[in-house]
Amino acid sequence: MRLGIFGGLISIGLLVPASIALAGDAEVCSGPDHNAAITACTRLISAAPRDPAHYFSRGTHHSAKGDVTSAMADYNKALEVDPDDVPSLINRGLIYAERGDHTRAIADYTKSIALYPKISSAFFNRGLSVALQGDKDKAIADFGKAIELDPKNFEAFSERGTAHAAKGDRRRAIEDFTTAIALAPNNAVPYFNRALSYVALNEIAKARADYETVLRLPNFNGVHELARKELARLGQ
Repeated sequence: MRLGIFGGLISIGLLVPASIALAGDAEVCSGPDHNAAITACTRLISAAPRDPAHYFSRGTHHSAKGDVTSAMADYNKALEVDPDDVPSLINRGLIYAERGDHTRAIADYTKSIALYPKISSAFFNRGLSVALQGDKDKAIADFGKAIELDPKNFEAFSERGTAHAAKGDRRRAIEDFTTAIALAPNNAVPYFNRALSYVALNEIAKARADYETVLRLPNFNGVHELARKELARLGQ
C-alpha cells in the first residue's frame, strides 16, 4: 500500500521501497476494483514488461468494463511475450467467439488444450464454437470432456443436451437436461430445452410442466416469453 498521509499530516521525505510498492500493486491488480486494478497493472507492466501475467490481468479488467478492444490488445501482448500463456489463449478465444470468428477461437482453445489438457472451460468453449460451426459430434465430445473434468458443470450438460437434440437424439438430450436441472435447479434454460424435447416426443404433459416451471424461475434472456408462446401453442 502506498503511504503518504499519516493522521491527516502529509509526510515529507518518506520513500516507500519499490518492492513494497509493487507488492501493493500486485494485490490491487488482481482485486475487484477494475479502474484501480488497470492502473496498478499498468505500473506493474512498466516495471516488468516481459511478464505476461500483468497483461492478462489488465485484459480481464478491461473486459469486465466492456472494453473488449483493450482486452484483446492485452491478451495479444501477453501472447507476444509468451505464446504459450494458456489463460490469455482462452480469453482471447472468448473474444474471437463473441465476434463470430469461431475458426480463430477454436485455434486458441485447441492450443490451450494441447498445452494444458485439464481445463474444463477450454473444452466447453471449444464445444460451443464447433457446435456453432455445425459439427455436433465434435461439440458433444468436447462437452463430454468438459464434464469429465468438471462433473458439476451444468452448462456443459445443458449444451451437450442441445447438441443431442439438434441431432434428433431426444432421449439423450432429456437425460442431459435433467442432469443440468439437478445441478442448477433455479436455471430456467434446461427446463425450457427439456420441454422442447418432450414436445418432439409427444410427451405434452411433461413439456407443459417444464414450461410452467420456467415461468416460476428468473427470466433469463427472455425465456419467459418463449415459454408463454410454447404454452399457447400447446393450447393453454
